[in-house]
Amino acid sequence: MILKTLAESIKSKSYFSNDCISNKNQGGTLKAFKVINKYIKIHKYIYRIDIKEFYNSINHKILLQKLKSFCSENEYKLIEKHIDRIEWQDGEYKEIKQGISKSSALSPVLGCIYLH
Repeated sequence: MILKTLAESIKSKSYFSNDCISNKNQGGTLKAFKVINKYIKIHKYIYRIDIKEFYNSINHKILLQKLKSFCSENEYKLIEKHIDRIEWQDGEYKEIKQGISKSSALSPVLGCIYLH
């Protein structure tokens, strides 16, 4: 719940295209279909992009640097603690410095900021 509230707070203070559809909470397939129908009437070409392993490839250092202009200091600290973490992998603790969770409520917002 905290992550969802944090995501909404950042989105409300920032400009993100209404036509950026990254998950079911943003309208999913139905919204994407409506956006395509809208643009196909005014443009000759439409470009769709899907970056392979996008969330897994996000560099934390770059993301955190970009994030500073999108949120307050307290929001920044919460997000930093959320993405820079230690996980148990292969019988040992490993520091995670790349990639963000695909299932987090913050992921679509952080992905937009990373691409910005």
